[in-house]
Amino acid sequence: MKFLLTYFSIFLLSFSVFANEGVFGFRKGMTLSQVQRLGLGNVTFHRGNTYFINNPRKPSDVDSISLIIPPNEGLLSVTFFLNIESNPYGDEIKLRFNELYSVLVKKYGKGKKVDTLRSGSSLSKPKDWLKGIKEGDRKLFWYSTQNQKIERKYNLSDVTLGVGHRRNDIFLLMLKYEFKGFSSYEVKEAYGF
Repeated sequence: MKFLLTYFSIFLLSFSVFANEGVFGFRKGMTLSQVQRLGLGNVTFHRGNTYFINNPRKPSDVDSISLIIPPNEGLLSVTFFLNIESNPYGDEIKLRFNELYSVLVKKYGKGKKVDTLRSGSSLSKPKDWLKGIKEGDRKLFWYSTQNQKIERKYNLSDVTLGVGHRRNDIFLLMLKYEFKGFSSYEVKEAYGF
């Protein structure tokens, strides 16, 4: 399993984002049919403007990909999900998070890393790390700070890496790319502008 993440990290560093070429072949503004032609797998409608590719062909260790494709703007967001099992200390998740974090920092700059436990939480012992994620008391994420480099060079407004709980003992790493224009889309969706 570590090999797969290492493969994903190397792939991410070497090929994931080319100047103005997008993420793993995804480009800002792509239509649904253009996304389907990438041949990553079956693109299924979820709700609203959200689509999923479950068990994509590449990158091989990704379990699913979420896409936001409004009809007027085209593709605005791509999120990769990697399912992970770990011990109560969260060793495997932390290892994988830190590995991807290192790759992202090299590619996009330092950004901001947050590992925090809710004030007053009873889950402060190391053996409770994973339980803290599961119950929402602990947050671990990194995001690129708004910078000219990712906007100009990569046509992105934000890149985020986070840890979450999926179900039972399955946790996930989430790697999200937002193209320029995504924030305006979110405002329109929230307030109906």
